[in-house]
Amino acid sequence: MASSSALLEQLQNSDPGQRRKAVRELVNFPEDKEVIQALCQALGDPNKGVQNITIDSLSRMRHENVVHGLIPVVRSSDLNTRNSGMTVL
Repeated sequence: MASSSALLEQLQNSDPGQRRKAVRELVNFPEDKEVIQALCQALGDPNKGVQNITIDSLSRMRHENVVHGLIPVVRSSDLNTRNSGMTVL
């Protein structure tokens, strides 16, 4: 398993497939607030596949850090990002 810092870097890759892979693996770090913040930001990814796997991953994490990380998301001015956050909750 890759480190959370390597996966966070991969989350910035221009290839959506690499970003989806990073999201899938980041689910193993629910206690890492930096990971949760990055995943919450990934809800607004331009690629719908990345958005969908992020919703699924955050939903499976079931950690209080996810709830705290989603508070700014559900307050977002972007309707799609806000709805994604509400789906996770």
